[in-house]
Amino acid sequence: MPKQRSYRDKRLNRIKEDLLDLEPEEKEKMLDLLVGMQEDENEKRRQEIQIHTISEYTEEAKKIIANWGKVTGIRSGYPTIDSLTKGFDPGNLIVLAGRTSQYKTMLSINMARNIAKSGIPVMFVTLENTKAEIAGRLMKICGDSEEYEDVATMIAVQARDELDWRNVDALIESFIQLFNGEGIVFIDHLHYFARDTEKQAEMLGNVTKELKKNAIRHEIPIVLISHVRKAENKNKAKDLPDIEDLRGTSYIAQDADIVLMVGQGMTEKNNVVVQLQKNRNKGHDRDNDTTYLRKDPNGIRIY
Repeated sequence: MPKQRSYRDKRLNRIKEDLLDLEPEEKEKMLDLLVGMQEDENEKRRQEIQIHTISEYTEEAKKIIANWGKVTGIRSGYPTIDSLTKGFDPGNLIVLAGRTSQYKTMLSINMARNIAKSGIPVMFVTLENTKAEIAGRLMKICGDSEEYEDVATMIAVQARDELDWRNVDALIESFIQLFNGEGIVFIDHLHYFARDTEKQAEMLGNVTKELKKNAIRHEIPIVLISHVRKAENKNKAKDLPDIEDLRGTSYIAQDADIVLMVGQGMTEKNNVVVQLQKNRNKGHDRDNDTTYLRKDPNGIRIY
């Protein structure tokens, strides 16, 4: 902020010096121009900080109350997960977290396939796997070539391998335009955006804040895959991570509307455990917050 102010002061001083050299008529025109620019800036600020009474949102609030406890928004294709989350609504930031090799990407691709199969477009932003690897997994999940063709045309990926988090907004905008305004975005994964920085916590906070804004601005849900911290000891590693274990910064949990933790069942190796650890807008039933899915022996499809 001090740098910006210093730069502005220098510009103002230069304008003042220029005005001293102008003829009276030219000086008056310049002053009128500056006054007009200032008035335009003031009007822009007034538009940005408009206020309303809460009563203007009553009809929207009634819809929320009418659907309270019901599954709204986009369904994941897993009834037990949908019963926990109540669906992925426009504007939601959903964090799907877990330890390394604990089925985060696998579950996300399965969800993407289910959603695309229902006719809803999907953007799958893959930052670690190649696009061909994602296509291969999808083909394996679908099994039937006809189903794969139908689903693949509903799932978009980014063209560039290298992607800065500041470009995600434009990427989503292109996706929305391509599919006429609806859809869901999966991003695999959050920590890719902050690998080469010393201030990782600050960077991750900026990313999750901006992604939440993207979800609201474009009125779509964003599913963000996240890593967790390494377990302190072997006994701890057997447990499902907690929301406090999200790696890097507490802002991840704060900015998320929904946090789903994914892991492997300890007693049954073919079990995929999914636990709801936060649900900002629809409540969190801690007595019924876990579901168990099944994966095939190849580790590709989750049922």
